[in-house]
Amino acid sequence: MKIWTLGILILVGLLTMSNIEAQENDSKKMTDLFGLSIVTGSKSSFKDNFDMTFGLGINGRLNMDLTDELSFLPGFTYYFPQPPQIDFIDEQDINLSMYQFNGNLIYHIPKTSLYGLFGVNYNIAESSVSNDQLGENFYGKANEIGANMGMGFRSKAIFGELKYGTGFEQLVISLGFYISVKGEMELDNSANNPEDPLY
Repeated sequence: MKIWTLGILILVGLLTMSNIEAQENDSKKMTDLFGLSIVTGSKSSFKDNFDMTFGLGINGRLNMDLTDELSFLPGFTYYFPQPPQIDFIDEQDINLSMYQFNGNLIYHIPKTSLYGLFGVNYNIAESSVSNDQLGENFYGKANEIGANMGMGFRSKAIFGELKYGTGFEQLVISLGFYISVKGEMELDNSANNPEDPLY
């Protein structure tokens, strides 16, 4: 069984258990946070000899609390890869794009600012070359599904993260901030109408 298949099964199982736990709680405060970060990936750009190297990107994410310890974290990362230098092709004739969709489950370690993460990713890399000397255009695209494993910290609105993704097979470092997109929502059975016979 491939690691990403195992990752999907584990993620679905943990999400199911966390939803059951949330439904059993009489009172729960839920907050959704939107995050933006600068990221660098160890294989998201090119050296002149075509070896992969660190490149920069941006990430957007939505942190959705499931319980006090568990959060679901979908996100999207777009990289800005530097193309390799080729003698007979101008750099502007080479177009590269790398982007990634993520779905992670976050476990917040109690009484600390640290968390662990595990999830899945879907990666897309595209390249195109157009040059008059070649007489034709070239286009290539690759897709890969992988798993995410890592850890991070969150201190108020600031967060940092270190993870390894098997899709692009790279180490990713993120640093960013959160803003609240929804106020606290109180789930409390005491708010129900006491005269209702169902309660």
